[in-house]
Amino acid sequence: MSVAAALGTMRAIYLQSPPDESRRAAGARLPALTSLSTVGAVALCVVIAGYGLFGNPILSLADQGAEALGLR
Repeated sequence: MSVAAALGTMRAIYLQSPPDESRRAAGARLPALTSLSTVGAVALCVVIAGYGLFGNPILSLADQGAEALGLR
């Protein structure tokens, strides 16, 4: 499946004609759904990066809570 995806990408890059310049206007705005998807993807990346940076304190608090409840 990955080979088919790679070949499809190569075909789109090298064999298909480029889009018309009239369709790619410089000031064209993105549809609302695409803008929301972009904002959501950036927010998810920020959450994942934040967890990567602050994962140790979060896990230590979870360990303390489990110990206080007698679960450890």
